Amino acid sequence: MAKKTSTRFPPIVLACLSLAFLVAGWLMSSFPVLILAALAPLFAITDQSLESKNPWNGLELIWITLTAGLLAAWQFDFSHLITGFIQAIGLTLAFGSYIWVGRTLGPRIGKWVIILFWLALEYLLIKSPWRTDLILLADAFQLKPSWLKWNASLGFTAVTLWILISNWLFYVAIFRSSINLLALVAFILVASLPPIVSVLCLSSVPITRDIMETAYQGGTGPDVYLAKGELVARSALWIMALVLMFTGVKTVTQKEKKKK
Repeated sequence: MAKKTSTRFPPIVLACLSLAFLVAGWLMSSFPVLILAALAPLFAITDQSLESKNPWNGLELIWITLTAGLLAAWQFDFSHLITGFIQAIGLTLAFGSYIWVGRTLGPRIGKWVIILFWLALEYLLIKSPWRTDLILLADAFQLKPSWLKWNASLGFTAVTLWILISNWLFYVAIFRSSINLLALVAFILVASLPPIVSVLCLSSVPITRDIMETAYQGGTGPDVYLAKGELVARSALWIMALVLMFTGVKTVTQKEKKKK
């Protein structure tokens, strides 16, 4: 049986909290650490959606929150409004896929589905002709390349993975049924160690947005990166494709059994 989640935070409160963190994180581009916790409340909304009679209830709040967050990333330049709407729909599907997979495969399915789908979508955006017009989660740290030297062999979307894992740990620490001190310690370590190690110990060239775009446009860049490309996001795409295919087959099988 699914573990009951805390209802001390209604979905609207969670959405407002996420929105405040997203806007502050994007606008405080010189110190964007709030991005590392900004999506955690949206993870909690999906928990309540899974337990609801209508599992899709919270997705409109997630979509609105992500749209506003993307606009903040563009410094509220409303010429990007339509682009923000469309990209937010795609990102909301990451949370919707978790709900669908969770309802089909069982309540024990983890938030890794959201993380994989988000990374897979970012890889598709990178490969698209519109890559220069779209926001990636890792862009939050574009003014802090000295924090990102650890991504030299993994690619730009490794920063997105770091942000998403940090958000998941913050969600586990704060937004489950009770405060989890172990998860809170893990969040602090995961959020802080990569920048600290990069600044103090590493001398490698970080993979920035400019290097990533140049590489995918056929240009040149650091040899290691060109050899491997966006390893993290590319791997996530293939894994997520397999998960969605398996879930689709399971859904069809369940419907066939009900007909009998």
